[in-house]
Amino acid sequence: GFAYSWGPLTWLVPSEIQTLETRSAGFSLSVSMNFLFSFVLGQCFLTMLCSMEYGVFLFFAAMVSLCRRLYFGLPAVDMCPTRALLSAAAGPWTSIWRHR
Repeated sequence: GFAYSWGPLTWLVPSEIQTLETRSAGFSLSVSMNFLFSFVLGQCFLTMLCSMEYGVFLFFAAMVSLCRRLYFGLPAVDMCPTRALLSAAAGPWTSIWRHR
């Protein structure tokens, strides 16, 4: 079920939400964070399971609940043009992604 539903989204969504100017840097950061958190989760899960027993599942349920609250608490930007979003998010760090 995971490979047919949520699994590919970690590769599809980051590649589609980036602009052409930031796609390579944004996607490489997304992939490296995906690998890092998968590694950390894989290393910590058995230790957490042995020490917390069923509490580890309550921990992950709390994380899912927190992520849902964050997701639904963010403002909707579905009808906002991309240029307006880029100008709203402009900062000193965006100059390293622009091509000159």
